[in-house]
Amino acid sequence: MFKVLIVDDEPLFREYLRTIMNWEAYGFIICGEAKNGQEALHRAEETFPDLALIDINMPIMDGLALSKELKQRFPDISIVMVTGHGEFEYARNALKIGVEDYLLKPFDLDELFLTLVNIKSRLQKISENRKIHRDQSQWLREQFLNMLISQDITLNDEEMVTQLERFGNFNGTDHYVVIAVEIDNLYERWNEYKEILLWKNTISNILHEIITLESHSLVFFGPEDRIVSLCQLPADTLSFLDGPNSLQRLCDMVKKHFKFTVTIGVGRPNYGSNGIRESYMEALAALQSKITDGNGRIISYQPSDKTTQGFYSSEIKEKMMLALRLNDYSEIKRHLDDVFLYIREMRLTAEMAYIIVIGLVSICLSHIVASGQNIAEILGAGFSPYKEIKRQENLEKTYIWLEDIIHKTLKLNDDLDRPSRSKQIFDEAKQLIDQNYQNPDLNVEEITKLVFINGSYLRKIFNKEANMSISDYITQVRMLRAKEFITKKKANITSISEMVGYNDPGYFSKCFKKYYGFTPSEFESQN
Repeated sequence: MFKVLIVDDEPLFREYLRTIMNWEAYGFIICGEAKNGQEALHRAEETFPDLALIDINMPIMDGLALSKELKQRFPDISIVMVTGHGEFEYARNALKIGVEDYLLKPFDLDELFLTLVNIKSRLQKISENRKIHRDQSQWLREQFLNMLISQDITLNDEEMVTQLERFGNFNGTDHYVVIAVEIDNLYERWNEYKEILLWKNTISNILHEIITLESHSLVFFGPEDRIVSLCQLPADTLSFLDGPNSLQRLCDMVKKHFKFTVTIGVGRPNYGSNGIRESYMEALAALQSKITDGNGRIISYQPSDKTTQGFYSSEIKEKMMLALRLNDYSEIKRHLDDVFLYIREMRLTAEMAYIIVIGLVSICLSHIVASGQNIAEILGAGFSPYKEIKRQENLEKTYIWLEDIIHKTLKLNDDLDRPSRSKQIFDEAKQLIDQNYQNPDLNVEEITKLVFINGSYLRKIFNKEANMSISDYITQVRMLRAKEFITKKKANITSISEMVGYNDPGYFSKCFKKYYGFTPSEFESQN
């Protein structure tokens, strides 16, 4: 419903406007009335109307002054002037200050209806644009924050702080702590991704309310269906671990009200972009201890002789997740062999080996669910990794068991009809090039910043999907546009070179000849 504010100094006319039609039937609702401009401003501050029907002649503040003030305070508000025939020219002048339309008294229902149809179309367009902007901002936020905790960081600390300031009240003076939350036995509880997403949103909202009481923070969805929080606070302060509003409150609330548990891993305070990554890895290492320490609790990272075990497993898991998305079995097997070689050489305990292997299984489970498939259909009814891994008698059989899970998950990629994630990333990068080819600074590095994707990953995807490099595709787009502009005589050669991203006309001519076999001038003459 769009909210309507009626402003007129005549009570009878206000009543006439209020009762002339069934406002709700047309998607509107009367949110307030006012008898003069000053009173209308107070009503607007309270109700935030989408549309104001305003009489021109009113005491204290007339309709024109009120319209100017409303447009300054609420730029998207629609205003319709209501006036008599003697004020017709005055009403037309009001259009210059942003008033959308006017109605001449007396008017009937049809005139009001046609005016509202036009206004409603504008309001719907504004609403749609807002939603698109919110969706795009949310996507960019998630991509950027996941990049901060990823293995390869392409931003320096100054760029990182600039981006963080866009999404929260952050600065570059304090340390950062990363918190990672896992819903215990997630895939054993729910097979439908919609259900998982619902509970992830619920946990995320509770975590956000608790954390923001203690520090500047951002909560977002991380890899493998984790909920991650990036917190900024003094290096010697971890107050959100203590007191009535601590993280323990989250664990207790979930267990009491939702009848399942969450485990929370907390990294140590670290400084800068590399510190964020390190704190995240520590939070993952803390989470890996839940098999031995138990579910439904907070686990703070504690350095020990086995610190590298947590780091190693987490980094390998991210690489394997990427290879799984790209359907690259040879890359997966290489990392799988490395993991099991590491387990043997380090002579890890059975429990630590289980932690690492279960982490690799979770990649497959996350991929299956995110693909919209049912785990039971892919891996068998009653599949339980915690039970099945205990049945494996030795490391070799564990390897075979895990390899079979990976094969079944990879087969899923072949069976899917919908576009893969790599295809989606390729389409996004391609669209950015198509829209920004005229920028002379457009290159692989700029594109990776826009899509928040690692450069080597993006190059690999582009070569796979387009069978050419990103640089070659940029050149191709520029050359095709240049040929089109020359054919249509859009401008002279010098101007066209700038229009397609070349500051130097001479260099543009060389590139054009290399691509087509003749110079721009020769092509222009032929046409």
